[in-house]
This record gives sequence, structure tokens and C-alpha cells, in this order.
Amino acid sequence: MTNYEKMLQEMTPEKMAFSMMCPYDGQEVLPCLENHSLRGHCMECCMDWLGKEVEEDAEM
Repeated sequence: MTNYEKMLQEMTPEKMAFSMMCPYDGQEVLPCLENHSLRGHCMECCMDWLGKEVEEDAEM
């Protein structure tokens, strides 16, 4: 088992959202800039992103 595999097994969605960087980084428009109620709520935004279905052509 790799460290990556162990981390995935032990990490809850909340821990993952807390430790991840913005999933929208690199896009032209960030949701938090379009929707001011999201500004400063990165944890909520990351949790929302983690709960979305994967888009087939989306890059990580």
C-alpha cells in the first residue's frame, strides 16, 4: 500500500476539502468571484466540488 492509498482510505471528505487547493484554479472565472456569497468560504466551495459528478472531459 502506498502513502497515497492509505491517505485516501483514511481521509474524510471534510479533511480532504480542508487540505485541498481551489478546484477551480486555472479557470477564467472562479465561482467565488461570480457569487459573492461564496467569497471567503473555500471549505464550503471545496465540499460542494467534491460532491459533484465528474465531468468526462474535465482536467484535474
